[in-house]
Amino acid sequence: MTRVPPKKAAISGLSQIPEELLVMIMQRLTLPDMIRFGCVCSSWRSVSAPARHGKLPWLMLPYDTREGNGAYGFFSLYNRQFYKLQLPEAAGARIFGSSHGWLVTVHPESGIHLLHPFSRVRLQLPSLSTFPAVLDTFYSNEGDLIYVLRSSKGCRAAYGFKWMRDAYIGKFALSSSPSSSSLDCIVVATYGERRKLAFCRPGDNRWTALKTPWDSYEDIVFHKGRLCALDLQRRLVACDIGYASKVYEIMPPSSISCGSQWEYLMSCAGELIMILRDVKWLSDSDDPGAGRRCSCALSGYDAMDIADGDSDDHYNNANTNNKDSTDNDILLCKTIGFRVYKLDFNSRRWIRVRSLGNTMVFLCESNLFSLPARHFNRNRGDHIYFIDDSCDTYTTEHREGVYELCAFKMVDQTIEPYFRTDNQMNMPAPIWVVP
Repeated sequence: MTRVPPKKAAISGLSQIPEELLVMIMQRLTLPDMIRFGCVCSSWRSVSAPARHGKLPWLMLPYDTREGNGAYGFFSLYNRQFYKLQLPEAAGARIFGSSHGWLVTVHPESGIHLLHPFSRVRLQLPSLSTFPAVLDTFYSNEGDLIYVLRSSKGCRAAYGFKWMRDAYIGKFALSSSPSSSSLDCIVVATYGERRKLAFCRPGDNRWTALKTPWDSYEDIVFHKGRLCALDLQRRLVACDIGYASKVYEIMPPSSISCGSQWEYLMSCAGELIMILRDVKWLSDSDDPGAGRRCSCALSGYDAMDIADGDSDDHYNNANTNNKDSTDNDILLCKTIGFRVYKLDFNSRRWIRVRSLGNTMVFLCESNLFSLPARHFNRNRGDHIYFIDDSCDTYTTEHREGVYELCAFKMVDQTIEPYFRTDNQMNMPAPIWVVP
């Protein structure tokens, strides 16, 4: 008779609990407890995944990223607490935002992956060296990976990995959450000095260029199965992407007034939404003390550890950890408001939207999505939760400036700050992650 080790026997017994009972337990758990719940065994993980849908998103923040150990902080909008999560699969990688709950990570040696931060599933995408404009790669005498590119003028130029990672790639968008086959998921990226479009599927060998009437795309999103891309002049194209891709021009240049703005696209309740973010340039000393402050990168005792339960209330103790940053004055791009439009496909016109109704919008540098507010008693609809995350100073390892979580109220056009970070923030910029 074969003896089963006690630990394995215990796990085996837990996996036999009826799914109906597990679902009843899950309904009483907070999101951190759901993640711990899913770590018990594969059957519990499969039950916890759908239960996480409908939960408020988390804000993913740097957590001692200079150590390269794959530790990240997650801020809960629900209870305003920080949690620490180990993601060794993301150690040393740059994270390019979240789509359908998946992170896009770019690793040294040009590897690109889709990573689900809570299930820890990782899918490989074609490497950075397979983008259409990359002609060749080689190693320098110092052992650094060098990329040879063809510029828009037809010249050849060589660039290092850090520049390729931080400047060559723009945004990513997923058509859907990858299934077990991954064939139904299409990943689109903006790339190059002119921000062109390329696409792939998990498991492909290289990125495929998507030829469109123009380039310089500011944002991309999938809407009703089609990719919609908005360029600098607010012209819009829609693309059916497949083995025989088809491109449709939907919008001529927009007549909406231009200025100091950034454009974002979002698919929401069957509508294609464009959000304009109005900004102004100022020195950080022009706006001292706005919002609540916390340290620029979470340290080892500032967050609840999702894995082991060690905790400290980082939010309430935030003011004790910040440093004086007035010595290095930097230019910041401050958000002063938002304008929302929806597309009338028949007239090919953007129509101003004055209210989001029962919808909450979550916006950051790399992604944008919405959730109905009726499921969340402590949060309000008709708000845009956003990260004021733009700044003027970049280096190869980090960028300087202020990251501030705020809520923009559509009803009275005011901004309510939640907390703010100072000094130098390591990559990545904060991003919203859907559970």
